Amino acid sequence: MAGNLYLLIGLPGSGKTTWANSKPSKEYVVISTDETAKMFRGLPKDKRRKFEIELSKKQLQEGRHVILDKMLMSKEARQTYIKALKPYANKVIVVLFNVPLLKCLERNRQRDKYRQVSDKSYIAHIKRFEAPAKDEGYDELIEVKE
Repeated sequence: MAGNLYLLIGLPGSGKTTWANSKPSKEYVVISTDETAKMFRGLPKDKRRKFEIELSKKQLQEGRHVILDKMLMSKEARQTYIKALKPYANKVIVVLFNVPLLKCLERNRQRDKYRQVSDKSYIAHIKRFEAPAKDEGYDELIEVKE
């Protein structure tokens, strides 16, 4: 049986990576923007995205659950992955991290310097945010609050 696809939505510091890494590694594969950016430093985002999609397909077909640890703030960003991966997934589950901005900023300041996000980037991410809507094609929505 195919695995489930989890699409994580949230600001930096909202707890996406902590949530993803709390899942059993034998059943779940975490595909992280931070890691693919390191692996493919200098390559265009579309090449990294293609790699993420191909790796996700393979893992889903092998029955593992795939967690895409990305911000996925816009409908367009989510649609790229939903359209490409829904045929390979048992279910597509959106996980929305609804965490207060001040908490995210506090956590961001506690990160290693190379992983910190600028306040300017936070503003851009907030402006780009579109709440997930059922017509996007996902099967379930989980909201993580703090």
